[in-house]
Amino acid sequence: MGALLLRRTRWLAAAGVVAWPVLGGDWSGVLPDFTTIGHLLAAAVGFACGALLLRAARRTAPAPVPEAGPVSEPGPALVE
Repeated sequence: MGALLLRRTRWLAAAGVVAWPVLGGDWSGVLPDFTTIGHLLAAAVGFACGALLLRAARRTAPAPVPEAGPVSEPGPALVE
């Protein structure tokens, strides 16, 4: 089973998830409002859960089947 997003697009999606509350939030000087902090914490939890799920899926994935190479002839039999 593959991931929902391709590896190339995961970073773009993660940047969007973080940028949306940061750019759209209300700021009081240097600090963002409470909802922005909550959205960022939720994103961090989601990123951690996603990383753990991807790691677990890679551990349990079956090993790739090696390609069949040229068939070698059996060597001479040992005769007593």
